[in-house]
This record gives sequence, C-alpha cells and structure tokens, in this order.
Amino acid sequence: MSGYFDHHFISNSDLKLLRKTVDPKFEDPADLEEIFKFGTLFHALVLEPHKADRTHPQLELAERMAKTFMKDPLAQKILMIPDLKREQEFYRTNRWGGADVRCKADLYSKSLKFCGELKGLKVNSESQLEEAMDRFDYDQAVAWYLDLTETKHYLIGAVSKTTDKIFKRYVDRNHPYYKRGIVKVDKSVRLYREMFPSQYTYR
Repeated sequence: MSGYFDHHFISNSDLKLLRKTVDPKFEDPADLEEIFKFGTLFHALVLEPHKADRTHPQLELAERMAKTFMKDPLAQKILMIPDLKREQEFYRTNRWGGADVRCKADLYSKSLKFCGELKGLKVNSESQLEEAMDRFDYDQAVAWYLDLTETKHYLIGAVSKTTDKIFKRYVDRNHPYYKRGIVKVDKSVRLYREMFPSQYTYR
C-alpha cells in the first residue's frame, strides 16, 4: 500500500511550500526540521502514543504539552467520541479547478461532521494566537481541511510551548478563519496550477 506522500495528490503543505519559493517574505525558521520532528512527537503522544519517539531531546516538554491537552474537559470529551478517527487520510479528485488533493486530519468524526487539529505553538496569549493564525496561514489550513473532510465543524487545540495553556477555536464556514482561508486557498491553487499544470488531470 502506498504511503501518504507517495503520489501526486496535492496537500496544503505543498501549496505553502510553493508560496515560499515565489514570495521572499515567506521564510522558514532555521530550525524547521526540528520543529516538524517536535510536532510529530507531540501529536504522537496525544493520538498514537505507541509511535512516539521517546529518545527525542525535548520529550519532557512534549509530554507536558500532551498532559495539558489531555486535562482539558473539551479535549477529553472529543477523545471519547465513539467513531473518532485519528490521523485520518482523505483524498479528493477534481477540486478547485481540477486538482487531486489530500489531507490528514488529526481528529475526525463522521457522525458529528467534525474534524480537529492539534498545534504546539510558542504563544502565550489570545492575541499572539490570532497573529500566528494569519502569519503562518493556519486559516488556509482551516478552509482546506473543512472542505476536504466535508465536515461542518473544525476545532483547533493549540497548546503553548511556553506556558501550561491551551487555546481553542471552534470554526465553521461562517467564521472569519474560514472566509480568510478560502481566499488564500484559491490564490495558492491558482499559483500551483500555473506552475504545475500537469498536476491538473481534469479539464
């Protein structure tokens, strides 16, 4: 069976990477690879503990963040949803003008028409979270995931790396995040189509 990255389907990460290559204001931090590895560890501790890399040098921090998430009353209820799927993959064809697209939802419930995302961020206030949502195009991810999972409700659970806080955002298609995000998706997809027309198999 092929893996998530072993085919031509376009992901939100692909769109963001393309924007960074054509727009100099989008710069990755120097430690991007380590940020990715830490995020993978945090996700695993919450969603798939058996896959967690317990040799990671920041294991203690990731465990603290996972405990912060698990102690939250809403998070506890979500994790008890009977048909909850973790790291659920979605593949859709002929979207946004003809693209084959994909996403992997951290949390997904078909019965509740719900999907959710975990984040570990260096934020310690509501205002810092709002800034990060726009600066790092997390609102684009909101639109991407809502549309690809074909759900109605999206929850962001952002755990601070610097404090024992969790910031939650409940989003639907009337939310500003979605409205901003869908504009970014459309712009990014048009750019992707210009750069890689062969990826669009439908005409």
